[in-house]
Amino acid sequence: MTKCHIENKKHQTCRSCVHSYCLHELDCNGEPFLCKCEYEQWSQFLDKENDCRNYSLKP
Repeated sequence: MTKCHIENKKHQTCRSCVHSYCLHELDCNGEPFLCKCEYEQWSQFLDKENDCRNYSLKP
């Protein structure tokens, strides 16, 4: 029987992506929770985990 190798991936969110811009829609604490993306037509949630193939970590 072979052992399954589970890769420990960091959570990829729009908040940490280079392609997110125009942070908008403030929550009750005054922090933005939506952003625009260069590759999406609609706004995206900043803290949602995603599998975007265009994801690049901010420097």
